[in-house]
Amino acid sequence: MFFDTNYYSNMRLYFLLAFPLLPLFSQAQNSPKKFGDVQMSDLEMKWYAKDSSASALILFNVAEVYLFDDFSLHYKCHVRIKFFDKQSIQEFAKHSIYLDRNDASISKLKGATYNLVNGEIEVSEMSKDAILKRRYDRFVNQIVFTLPNVKEGSIIEYQYVYKSYASGLPSWRFQDIIPTQFSNYSIEVAGRFRFTKDFQGLLPLNENSSEKDGGAESWTMRDVPAFVEEPFISNSEDYISKISFYRSGLSWSLIIGNLNNDLNFGKQIKDAKFLDQIAAKITGGITSDNERINAIVSYAKKEVKWNESVGIFPEHTFEKVLESKEGSSSEINLLITALLQKAGLKAFPMLISTRDHGKIRPTHSMREFNDVVCFVQQGEKYRLIDGTNRHLSAYALPIRSLNGEGLVIYDQEGEWMPIITSKSRSAVNATFNISESGGINGTLAITRDGLDALSVRTKISNSGENEYYKEFFSPFQWNSTDNRIENLSDPDKPLKESYTISGSEFGEQTDSLIYFNPILINKLTENSFKSNERKFPVDLVSTFENIYMTTITIPNGFKIESLPKSKGIVLPDNSGKFLYNISSTNNTIQLTTQFIVNKSRFTVNEYKLLKEMFDLILAKEEEQIVIRKK
Repeated sequence: MFFDTNYYSNMRLYFLLAFPLLPLFSQAQNSPKKFGDVQMSDLEMKWYAKDSSASALILFNVAEVYLFDDFSLHYKCHVRIKFFDKQSIQEFAKHSIYLDRNDASISKLKGATYNLVNGEIEVSEMSKDAILKRRYDRFVNQIVFTLPNVKEGSIIEYQYVYKSYASGLPSWRFQDIIPTQFSNYSIEVAGRFRFTKDFQGLLPLNENSSEKDGGAESWTMRDVPAFVEEPFISNSEDYISKISFYRSGLSWSLIIGNLNNDLNFGKQIKDAKFLDQIAAKITGGITSDNERINAIVSYAKKEVKWNESVGIFPEHTFEKVLESKEGSSSEINLLITALLQKAGLKAFPMLISTRDHGKIRPTHSMREFNDVVCFVQQGEKYRLIDGTNRHLSAYALPIRSLNGEGLVIYDQEGEWMPIITSKSRSAVNATFNISESGGINGTLAITRDGLDALSVRTKISNSGENEYYKEFFSPFQWNSTDNRIENLSDPDKPLKESYTISGSEFGEQTDSLIYFNPILINKLTENSFKSNERKFPVDLVSTFENIYMTTITIPNGFKIESLPKSKGIVLPDNSGKFLYNISSTNNTIQLTTQFIVNKSRFTVNEYKLLKEMFDLILAKEEEQIVIRKK
C-alpha cells in the first residue's frame, strides 16, 4: 500500500475528531483554572443563566498543541463540565480517545468528580480501573475512561497529554451540543511548517493572538451557545463552529500519483489480468454500454456480499475477495472498476467522503476521504456506481454516499465532480368507489424507483412480504387482498405493487353528508420546516418525484357538495414544485398531485420558499371532499 505522509500521520488525529459527541476538551498553559481548583459558586449553580434549558455546561475547554521539526506532536488538554440534570451525564461523563496503534500514546491522564455534600466539596478521583484500553481496528486503539460518582449538580474534569508523529494539526471545535463558557486553542509549530486556517460556523472569535511570525497562535471564544441541529442537514460537524488546518502549498497531484502506483489500489486494477476472462464472459454478446455496466454490477453484487466495512484501501486482493465472496466497499467498488475497464469502458475510482464523515475541506490530505465509488464516463455524461447494496439499482448510490463532490482518479490526473444519483420516484394510481355508507372498494397500484424502491426492498428482505404488508396497511381502516409485488429481486427494474382494497369505515358520515380525503397514501403528515428562520443549508439527500393519481366514483343518489381547489407552487429555476389538480364529471372525481424536487440542496436564502411549498403540501393534502345525498 502506498505511503502518504499526510494521510497516515494524520489518521490518529482524524479519529480524535471523528466522533462529534466525544469532543476534545483541552488544557493549555493558559488554562483558566488549575486542576482541582473548583469554585464553590460553580458547584452551587442550579442552571446556566444564558441558557436555562441547558442540561450541562462546559465551564472551560482548552488545548495547547506543539508540532516539532521531527514531526512529533504534543497535545495537552483540560476540560471541566458542570451537570444540571441527568440528561447529559451518560454522554459526557464517559469519554473515548482514539490513537494510532504504532506511534501514538497518552500520558498524565487523570480525572475527578466534585460534588457538594453538606456544604463541603467532596472529591472522587478517577481510578486506574476506570481507564480501559482496547483494539478499535487494525490501525487504531481506543482508550475509554469514565468519571466516577457523577450525578445532578456534579462537576467533572479531566486532562491528558497526547503524543504522536504528524505533519498536520488537529481541528478544534469551539462549539458543542451543550453551551460553553470558555474555549481556547493554542498552537506552536516549527518553522518548516506553514498552515492555512479554515474557519467555519456562524460564531465570531472573541480573541485571536499571533506571535513568532505566525508560528504561534491562539484563538478564544466565550459564552458559546449550544449547537442546535436543524432538520435536513448532512452532518452537524459541517456547520458547528470550529477551526481546521491544512498544509500550505500542497496539491492533489502527488496523492493521485501515489494512488495509481499503490499495489492495492491503482496497480491492482491495472494488473488483475485474470479479470479479462471474467469480464469477457459476463459481457459476451452485449453491445450496449448500459447493459454491460448492468451485467458487471449485477455480477459483483451477486458474487460478493458487502461486509459493511467502509474504506478506501482494500485489505484483500480481488482473487481473495471473489474466493471469500465477501468484501469492503473499496474491495467491491474497485473490483467493479477493474471489470468495467476490462470490458472497454472508461471507468475510474472516485474518492468520496460519506455523509457521517462530513464534507470535504481543502486540506490536500487523504484524511478528507473515507470511501470510494466507481466513476464511469459515457460521452459528456457520467454515472456513479456502488456495488455494496444488492437492493439498489446500478444507477443509484446509497444514501451514505450522497455528499457533495468527489475526486476522480484518472491515470495521470484527478478531477472534482459532483456526486449524482438517479432520482427517487414513486407513482401511485388509485381507483376506488365510495359507498352510500362511507365505505371504500377499489385498486391501488404503486411504482417505485431509486431510494424509494430501496426502502421497500430492504424492509421485505429484513422482515418478509407479509410483515411489510402488515406494516404498510396498519395506519388505514381498510383491508387489502390480492397483494402482489413485481421485480422484487431485480433492482434495475422499477418495483411494482398492486392491491385490491376495501373497507366499511373510510369516510366520515353525517345524516346526509360524507367527508373523505381523496389521498390514500404517501401524505405529508407534518412540515419538518417549522422555524421561520434557517441558519444552515437544507439537504434533502436526493432529488425525487412523487406522483399521485386517483379516480373516485361517488355513489348514485349523491352529488358533490364541495371540492378542494386546484393549486400549485413552482420554485425559482424549477428547483421544486407542487401541483394539485382536481376536477369532476357527473359522479366521477379525478385528482392528480405532483411533488417534484429537482435539486437536493437549498441555500438559507431559498429556505422561505421551500418552507412555503411544504406548508402548501401539508394544507392541500389534508383537505377533504364532501358529497351530499340528493
